[in-house]
Amino acid sequence: MSILFLILLLAVAPVFAEPQAVDVQAVEAQTLDNGPAQGAGTAVINPPAQIAEAEATPSREKITVTPAELEDYPFEIVEDVFRVTDLSAGQIRLMNIQRREAKTMIARRLGMLSVRGNKDDLAVFQQLVKQRILKADQIEAWQSIGVLFGDVLVREFNMTWVRYEDRRGVNKALRWRKTDNFFFPVTMFSKRMRFGEKINFQDVFDQLANEAAKFRQLSRQPQMPTGRFNE
Repeated sequence: MSILFLILLLAVAPVFAEPQAVDVQAVEAQTLDNGPAQGAGTAVINPPAQIAEAEATPSREKITVTPAELEDYPFEIVEDVFRVTDLSAGQIRLMNIQRREAKTMIARRLGMLSVRGNKDDLAVFQQLVKQRILKADQIEAWQSIGVLFGDVLVREFNMTWVRYEDRRGVNKALRWRKTDNFFFPVTMFSKRMRFGEKINFQDVFDQLANEAAKFRQLSRQPQMPTGRFNE
C-alpha cells in the first residue's frame, strides 16, 4: 500500500512544483530584437506604446519634381467664391466720415486746406510719411488715408467702389468696370505699416497703374466662369 501511494505522489508532484521566475526584461528585449520566440511556452510581450504608435503611423511619400515638371504639376485649385454688390448705406456713411477725418488731419498737420482727388494728392499723402505724422499703430487714420487714395484711383482708372464679400468677410473694394478685377485700398497702407514696410505712394500708384492696364487687356479676352455669386 505504501509503495503504491509513493508512486502516485511522484506522478502528481510536478503539478504542485513552484513556478520558475521569468526575466520579463530579457524576454522583452529578445522580443523587440528578434520577434517572439516560437514553440510551446513562449512569452509574448507587447511593444511599448510609442513603438506601436510609430508603427501604426504611415510614412508620407516625398514628391520631388523638376522645374520643368513643376510648370505642368496638377496642383489642387481651391475656387475663391465671392459676392459683389453696391456699397451699403452704412459703408457709404462710414467712408464719408473717414474722408472728413483724413482731410481735417491733413489741413491741421500739413496746412493744406483741400485735396483734389487726383494724382497731385500723392505728394500730399507722402508728406504724412516723410514727417512721421502717423504712427504704425494708428490703423484707423491709415485706413482713412486709404479711402482718399482709393478716390484717386477711382478718378484716374475709372473704377467704382463696391461691397466685396467672401469667406474671409466683407470689405470695401474698387472694381474695374463689370469685371472681377479689384483693388483694396482702404487697408492697403495700414497693413504695410503693421508689417514695417516703407510706404511710397507714388510707387504704389505706379504698380496699380500697371495692374489696371492688365485689367484692360484681360477685358478684351473671353472670360472664364468665376466663383462670383449673382449680383
